[in-house]
Amino acid sequence: MAVIVIFVEGADTKPDPLPVYFLDNQEHATLICEGLKESEYRIFKFSIKCCTRSDRGRFAVWAKMAIDARDGVYGSIAAGIYDMIDEARAIISQRRVHQETVANQNTKDQSDGGSVLPSSKPEPPTKTDDKLPKKVDELPPPKYDPNLADWILSETLCNAINIKASTITEYRKPRKCGKDKIDKFGSWNIDCVGKFRRKVNSKGSVAYYRPAMSDTYKAKLAYAESQKTNKP
Repeated sequence: MAVIVIFVEGADTKPDPLPVYFLDNQEHATLICEGLKESEYRIFKFSIKCCTRSDRGRFAVWAKMAIDARDGVYGSIAAGIYDMIDEARAIISQRRVHQETVANQNTKDQSDGGSVLPSSKPEPPTKTDDKLPKKVDELPPPKYDPNLADWILSETLCNAINIKASTITEYRKPRKCGKDKIDKFGSWNIDCVGKFRRKVNSKGSVAYYRPAMSDTYKAKLAYAESQKTNKP
């Protein structure tokens, strides 16, 4: 899966452009940057970069800088840009989710079996935060489909980013993320990793919806997968 980084120049970022957001769709990244040119941040210069093998050494640093920008370390302007991009991405993602949901209403239920994304070589885990994200989109994720790359089983995610299953299970307990919500597709909830559905297959596995994962875990997963993809 491609990793697209949005950079900004001119928001106290000298001498280098500041990475402020990670996406997995170049078309969406381009659309968002075009929109930013019409926003209150039009005085700044925005650019996108599709990460390649040569960027592997800088990816972790970029991810940390983007997370710091979100938390205001680089100033309120950079944090505001992050929030605007986050809202734009959420709108684009929800539109796609709505389209998929409508398309699947009259189709036959998919089998619980099927392939999942392969795990990458475990990387040393970075420090994470088990608190819920500041801004939570309360819309449910779409129906789980093992044939869509938008879903990743919890055990696959643990292997990919080298996190203990017991740790991620703890994140999903009611005292951390509240009671589960129920819809026609089953139980779902939101923890610090992102939106997930429970009991998605005969093994009772949990699956996370990639587009609605937190940026911290999305960046960690994208980095782990890029390490595997870019191996000679």
